[in-house]
This record gives sequence, C-alpha cells and structure tokens, in this order.
Amino acid sequence: MAKYIRIIYLYVVSFISLGMLVAGIVATVSSITEYYFPTDYVFFREEQTSSYYYSTDDESKTEIDKRNEQRKQIKEIATDVAIVALAIPLYTYHWKKIQKEREMEVE
Repeated sequence: MAKYIRIIYLYVVSFISLGMLVAGIVATVSSITEYYFPTDYVFFREEQTSSYYYSTDDESKTEIDKRNEQRKQIKEIATDVAIVALAIPLYTYHWKKIQKEREMEVE
C-alpha cells in the first residue's frame, strides 16, 4: 500500500511541476514580448497630487510612468524565470525517481 502511495505522490508532483514549467515558459515568453513590444493604452485619470511625481511637468510624469512600467515588466520576467528554474529540477528529480521505481519493478 505504501508503495502505491509513493508512486501516486511521485506522479502528482511530476504533473504539478510539469504544469508549472509550461505555465512559466508561457508567462516568460509573454513577459519578454510585452517588454520589447509594449502595448500602449491610453488611460484617462485624475491628476495625481502625491509626492510620487518629482515634477509637475507632464513629460517628466510620462517618463517616470514609463520607467516604472519597465521595472514592473522586468520584475515579472524575473518571477517567470524563477518559476521555470524551480520547476525544471523539481520535475527532473521526481521523473527520474519514477523511472527508477519502474526499473526496480521489472527486475
């Protein structure tokens, strides 16, 4: 019984890590694409009066917004790459364990 629970555990973790890998790759490609080919939307918003902006000049506000958006996109790329970097060894380790279990059953 314990052997079957172990096999089920290995398959479940392998399946989840494979899903993480696929989702991470898709998110990474999407984030990189958005970074290099940004979608420019026009938003209408009220004037922000906090000390967030360093100048009242409209051009500097757009520059600050653009830099903040680039930083946000770089953080998204880093997060997506971290998911892929975590999923690859997790999947590989558990899949190799499954293969070893199968080889032991055949012998």
